[in-house]
Amino acid sequence: MMKKLAISSLMVLLSLSLSFSLNAQAAFRIGCNDMPPYSFSLDDGTITGLATELVEGVFKAMGIGDYEIKVFPWARSLRMLTAGTLHAVYTMQKNKDREILFYYPQEPLTYSKWVFFIQKDNIGKLKFDSLDDLKGKQIGLVRDYKYTSALWEFVKKENNYQIVSAEELNFKKLAAGRVDYVISEYNIGKYLAEKMGISDKVVALENTPIESASPIYIVFSKKTVKKEFVDKFSNELNRLKAAKYE
Repeated sequence: MMKKLAISSLMVLLSLSLSFSLNAQAAFRIGCNDMPPYSFSLDDGTITGLATELVEGVFKAMGIGDYEIKVFPWARSLRMLTAGTLHAVYTMQKNKDREILFYYPQEPLTYSKWVFFIQKDNIGKLKFDSLDDLKGKQIGLVRDYKYTSALWEFVKKENNYQIVSAEELNFKKLAAGRVDYVISEYNIGKYLAEKMGISDKVVALENTPIESASPIYIVFSKKTVKKEFVDKFSNELNRLKAAKYE
């Protein structure tokens, strides 16, 4: 009798363990990059940001509450999405290789534009209508960032650029007058300047983007997410954005 009870208890424990395991893996797993103000984690571990708010708003509208969002290094998040251990990743731009691997919604989360930042004291003195405006000036770039080939060819020919490992270092240099121009994504640059307490010293040349604004997406794994889900997400995102700005 005791043996039967022991076996029965073991089966219950195994059943509960299996059930917990399945439930633990049932959450829709979303990865994002540490890219404030679009996505970043607070001190308490909460993920926030402009793109995060949109993603969570769409999931709420779709009635999906069983999901989790975590920040991962860029390369790791791509590997996990490809393998299907992540269901979705944001923020991501579009290219042909990624379109083969992942589902892109028709509607992007937002649009990103890259601009030059200068010192406020140089308003009216420095401008950017063409690359020729950069001649004789020092340009701050970040290592491993993908700038346009035209820009790279120009600065290498002029030998007028400085490379750093992080954008914050470029903005420190700009505030101190050690470079004349810094290239940054508009919203990220504005966020960094405010965070660093130098928003009174630097300003974006907003109406002179280096290249056309490019869409930023949340993308979905083709291994674990159905196309119908992605289409529904896209429709809800479109509706949410329209309601926000109407």
